[in-house]
Amino acid sequence: MSTQLLKAIKFIHSTGMCHGDVSGRNIAFTCNNLLNSPDKKFLAVLGPPKVEPLARIDGTPLDNGLPTQLVKAAGWVEWTDEDEEDIRLLDMGESFLPGEKPEKLAQPSNLRVPEIIFNDRFDYRLDLWRAGCMVH
Repeated sequence: MSTQLLKAIKFIHSTGMCHGDVSGRNIAFTCNNLLNSPDKKFLAVLGPPKVEPLARIDGTPLDNGLPTQLVKAAGWVEWTDEDEEDIRLLDMGESFLPGEKPEKLAQPSNLRVPEIIFNDRFDYRLDLWRAGCMVH
């Protein structure tokens, strides 16, 4: 998994981007062994999806293009590591280009990049720091 994570980060960096939010919440397993399973088997493992309608607090209709439902992320308590498992690095919503400085970074205070603590400057290497925190 560590190798795949670093390869994903290397690919993103090769495009000139920084991911900006490397964390366990942004990694998905491909679940190759369940991919060709019947839906019933898949749902037996994960349980049925938990869906809630999306509504504005003020009661006005949702803007066009917004989803009408929110689906809770599935938990897989009994998942076991498989030798052939692959991962995907998701959510490029915090990504930025070299030279850009995002207003804020999605990072817990105890895992902050040292550059931010000491001089308030950072670059693409923050992805490597966050990957190191995950691997450790």
